Amino acid sequence: MSHLKEMFAKQGDFSLLVRNLKERDEQVRGQETPERLMEWSRTYILAAHAELSEMLETVPQWKPHRRNPVSEPFNRYAFLEEGVDVFNYLLSALLLADIDPEEFYQVWRGKLDVLEQRFLQEVTAPLVPGEPAVMLDIDGVLADYRSGLLRFYEEASGTQLPADPGEHYELEREIGIKPEEYRQLKEDFNEQGGLRVLPRFGSARDLMIMASKLGRVLVVSSREGDSDRRVYRDTLFWLKTTFPEYQFFLHFTRNKSDWIRRTGVNLLAAVEDEPKTALRLGHEFPEAKVLVPALGYNESLWNEKSVSRLSTKDIVSELESMSFRDPEAPEPWS
Repeated sequence: MSHLKEMFAKQGDFSLLVRNLKERDEQVRGQETPERLMEWSRTYILAAHAELSEMLETVPQWKPHRRNPVSEPFNRYAFLEEGVDVFNYLLSALLLADIDPEEFYQVWRGKLDVLEQRFLQEVTAPLVPGEPAVMLDIDGVLADYRSGLLRFYEEASGTQLPADPGEHYELEREIGIKPEEYRQLKEDFNEQGGLRVLPRFGSARDLMIMASKLGRVLVVSSREGDSDRRVYRDTLFWLKTTFPEYQFFLHFTRNKSDWIRRTGVNLLAAVEDEPKTALRLGHEFPEAKVLVPALGYNESLWNEKSVSRLSTKDIVSELESMSFRDPEAPEPWS
């Protein structure tokens, strides 16, 4: 990280010097107005594009329709030097947006995690029709989203909320704010990395262990992970940090039953806290055990025959009783 900080600092100083010298109007020299920053951003990005073309020219036989002499050498240093030029111009553009080394690293790390996860799910270990699987929800099952968001609201608004009674699944009703205010609250929460630091339920690790012993772990969330790249990245960060030794299949959808049906997996069990989703899973997968953590907002399910509303301790025990694997065998997909 020290070298990255040095690169950001030195390139930032040099870029600012060049911008000031290039300004013709002495009155705006040194003033980073939005118009000026936008103009320089375009300049840096176009310059990086031009340097990419020069970098390509250092690669022998890069044109597939041409036959260059086989003996044409690859100039590694020229390739490196042009690559550095590309990086410098891109770095100058990033600096105009006040992106610092830590933020750059975190987004780079998160993007790489997402790419690795998608490669795993699409190429190296895709779902196989008929394979045994257990579905785990995130919020309300693994992560205590309610506590995290309510604490954020208290800090942001300066108000002290009463203890969360858990009567309503919709948190805006618990807080007492309008739907549009709640949407903005969630956006602010996500923007400030709230999904990365959510508290973990005490039973979360045991749930992951038991689910992994039964089959493929499907972590399925109704968060906006498909439409919001930050939500996907921060959700994955939390899962990989919380369960570093386990492999899982991550998917985002509000219609979990339809998605599971399309995968063709053999659903053995599902742990879901949202009442309507749990009921639909229970009706559409009657041979699977649909386990619901007993919370205030799903109390209406207590006498439903298609689902089992239990304490988290009993849910772990229920999954453990289903395990058919040798306890001495290595964990699957871990």
